[in-house]
Amino acid sequence: MADKLPKYLPHLDIGLLIGSNCPLALQPQQVIPSQGEGPFAVLYRHGWTVSGPLHIKFNPVDNTLTCNRVLFQELTSAKECLTDVILNMFEMDFNPKDTGILPGERGFSREDDQFIDMANKGIAEVNGHFELPLPLRDPDIDFSNNREQAEKRAMWQRKKMLHDDEYHEHYTAFMDSLLSNGYAYKVPSDELAPVPGKVWYLPHHGVYHPKKPSKIRVVFDCKAKFEGFSLNDRLLQGPDLTNSLIGVLTKFRNEPVAFMADIEAMFYQVRVPPQQHDLLRFLWWQNGDLNSELREYRMAVHIFGAVSSPSISNFALKAAAKKAEEKYGSLAADTICNNFYVDDCLKSECTEEAAIDLVDSLQKSCAEGGFKLTKFTANSRNLLRSIPQEHHSKELQTRDLDYDELPVERALGMQWHINSDVFGFSVHLKSQPFTRRGLLSTMSSLYDPLGIVAPVLLPAKKMLQDLCINKQLGWDDDIPVEYKASWEQWLEELQHLSTLRIDRCLKPADFGHVVSVQLHVFSDASTVGYGCVAYLRMSNEEGGIHTAFLIGKSRLAPVKTITVPRLELTAATVSIHIGQLLMKELETTPESVTYHTDSTTVLHYISNETKRFPIFVANRVKQIRDFSEPTQWKYVDSKSNPADVASRGVSASHLLTCMNWFHGPKFLSSSESEWPVQPHLIHDEKMHEETVTATDASQDDCSDNTVNKLLEHYSSWYRLKRAVAIYHRLFDSLNSRSDEHQYKNKKHAKSNRSLSVEDLSRAEKSILQFVQKIHFNKEFELLQGCEGTRGRVPRTSSVYTLDPFLESGILKVGGRIG
Repeated sequence: MADKLPKYLPHLDIGLLIGSNCPLALQPQQVIPSQGEGPFAVLYRHGWTVSGPLHIKFNPVDNTLTCNRVLFQELTSAKECLTDVILNMFEMDFNPKDTGILPGERGFSREDDQFIDMANKGIAEVNGHFELPLPLRDPDIDFSNNREQAEKRAMWQRKKMLHDDEYHEHYTAFMDSLLSNGYAYKVPSDELAPVPGKVWYLPHHGVYHPKKPSKIRVVFDCKAKFEGFSLNDRLLQGPDLTNSLIGVLTKFRNEPVAFMADIEAMFYQVRVPPQQHDLLRFLWWQNGDLNSELREYRMAVHIFGAVSSPSISNFALKAAAKKAEEKYGSLAADTICNNFYVDDCLKSECTEEAAIDLVDSLQKSCAEGGFKLTKFTANSRNLLRSIPQEHHSKELQTRDLDYDELPVERALGMQWHINSDVFGFSVHLKSQPFTRRGLLSTMSSLYDPLGIVAPVLLPAKKMLQDLCINKQLGWDDDIPVEYKASWEQWLEELQHLSTLRIDRCLKPADFGHVVSVQLHVFSDASTVGYGCVAYLRMSNEEGGIHTAFLIGKSRLAPVKTITVPRLELTAATVSIHIGQLLMKELETTPESVTYHTDSTTVLHYISNETKRFPIFVANRVKQIRDFSEPTQWKYVDSKSNPADVASRGVSASHLLTCMNWFHGPKFLSSSESEWPVQPHLIHDEKMHEETVTATDASQDDCSDNTVNKLLEHYSSWYRLKRAVAIYHRLFDSLNSRSDEHQYKNKKHAKSNRSLSVEDLSRAEKSILQFVQKIHFNKEFELLQGCEGTRGRVPRTSSVYTLDPFLESGILKVGGRIG
C-alpha cells in the first residue's frame, strides 16, 4: 500500500473540516483494501485517507489507539488555481480596482436600494435602542426546519468541551453574558412549537482572538446550508456603509491631541423585531451543564456571522448621529459619521479642551442610539483624567496617569506608541517553511495600510511572482536554492523595521497656525514595478514649511512585458486615484493638488489635445484628464523623485536612510520660487506625435520584434551592425526633438555624418545584450547591480563553470579569455 500513497506530512495543521452535507467531497475515487487486520486507504477529491486498524486490540503494556490519517495530495488543478490567484493579485495591482482608491464613488445596486428602503421603513426606537428588521430577500419565503442540523453541531461542540475544560469555561461565560445582557433569551414553553416555515436554528462555535488567547467569541454560523440554502442566502447584504480605513487613519493624524475608543458589542445593540426572533433560534445547555438536555433559545439582536449585520449596525450608527446632531452639535455628528471604522473611533483635536468636550458629546450622542462608547485611549493625560477609569482601555486601567508611561496600542492595526505619539512596526514573524506558501504567509503578516514600508515588500513580491510563473513548483515544495539566500537576506533586513518611527500627527509640535496646505503626489515606474507617494506640504504664519508623508503605493509590473512609458502612465493614473482619495478624506482641504512625474512621455500624453492614442493609453489619459488639469502635472528629475524607491524596491535598512521617502524631496521644503525650472514641452502636434510614438515603439516593439527581424534578415555581421547603428541614430534624432532648443542646434549636426567606429561598437554591444538577455536572463537578474562580482550564478546555470560576471552591461566569462 505504501508505494501507492503520497508522503504523509505530519506538520500540516487542520485547515478544512468536511461535513456529511458535502457528498461530492466524500465520494470515493479509489480504494486500497486492508491486508489482514491492517488499515485501508480511500482516495477522495481532496486526497488519501488512511483508516484502521479494523480491529483494535488492547495491550496492557502499550494501550494505544490509532485514528484516521489524511494524506493531503495537492491536486494539479488546485495548485494551478492558487498560483493563478496570486498572479492575478499582482496583475490587479497593474489594473487597480480597489474600491478605496478609485476616483469617484460607486453607486448602489438594486439590492442595495432595496436594503436601504427596507431599513428606512422598518427602523424604530425600542427601549433606548434602534430596532431594524432582518433584510429578507423575500419576506414570505418558507424556511426548512433545520433543528436536526443544529443539534448535530451542538453535540460536536459538547465533545470538544468535554475534552477541553478551559474552552468549556470560556464558552459558557460568553453564553451567560448573552443571556444576562438580554441579547438572547430562552424560548417560552408555550412557544416551543414554531410556526411552520418561519423558524431557523443557528449552529454556533467558539473562535479565539489570535492576539488574546483567553478571549473567545461565539460565532453563529449563518452560512450553514440546509437543503441547499443558508440564512445568509436569504438575507440582503446591504451596501458598504463603512468608512475608508485609509480615510479614518488619515483624519486621525490631523491634530496633536488624539484619542481612540470603541463601541461595546456594536452588533448586539441593534434589536431585531420580535416576530423575526424565531429565525434566530439556537440550542444550548442551561447554565452550561453538558449533562442536561439541550434547550432552545432565541437571539433578540443582530448577530456576528449574518451577512447583513455590518450594514445594519452602520445604518443604525448613522441614524444615532442624525438624531443627536440638534442636541449635541454637528461636530459630534460628523465624528460619528466620518471617524468610525465599524466600531472603532479614531479622532484628533487641536487642543485638550476641545477633545474633552468632544468626548463628552460623543458618549452622550452614542448613548442616545443605545451604543456604549468605551475603552478610551489618548495621548493626553488630562483628557484621560476627564474620562471615568472604567471606560479606559484594559492596558490603561492598570497605569498610574501621574507616573507611568502610556502603553503601546493598536490603532486599526497600526502600532501606536502613545507616549512618543509615533507609529511603529512590530516585526515578530512566525517561522515558516521555505516554500511558496511560507513566503506568502510571511509577506501577508506585515500589516501596512498606509504603505509606509511599501518599497520593502516589492522585492519579496517580485520573488513570489517569479516562483508562481514556474508551474512545475508546488505550493509546499522547497524553493530552488538560488532564491534561498535572497529570501533569508530579506527576512534579516526586515528586522530593521522594528526601529522605524513616523510621526502620527502631520504637524510638528508648536508649528503654529497653518495658513497654506498643498497636496503633492509623485509617481515613477521601472521594469520591476511602479509606485506613488503623497505628501502634505504645510506653511505657517512665520513662513515655516513642513512636509508630511501621507500614503505610499508600490505595485509589481505585470508578467506580460509592458513598456516603461506605459508603466509610467499607469503610475500616473494611480496618482490620480490617491489624489482624489486624499482630497475626500483630508479634514483640511488642500488649496492645490500637484502631480509629479519624471517621464516627459507621460506629460506629452496628458497635454496632447488632438492625438488619437491606442486604447490602453487613451483610457488612462481620459481618467487623468477627468480629475486633473495638465497644468497640475510637473516634471521632477529621477534623483529627486521619492517614488523611485517604490518602483524599484529597497531593503529595510536602506529605506530607513531614505529621508526623501519619508519627508519628500528637498525642494518642497523651500519657497516655490526656488523649485526646479520646468522643461519646455513641444506643442507642435506632428512633432509631438513622432516623439511619443517613436519613444513608445523604441522601448516596446523595437526591443523585440525589430531586432528579431534584423537578425533573421541579415546574414552579414557587419551589415547587421550597420543596420542597428542606423536605428540608433534615428532614435537619437527623435529623442533630441523633445527639447526645441536642442533640436534646432543639433538636427543638422547629426544628419549628415557617416557611421563612426563608436556607432558600430555601440550597435555591437546592443546586439550582444539583446541576445544574452534572451538566453541568460536569470544570470543577468542575479548579477544586476553587482558588476565585476563573481560567484553569484547558481550551479544549475549552464555557464556556472565559466565563472560569469557582468561588465559594462555585457555578460562575460572568467579565466584567461575574459
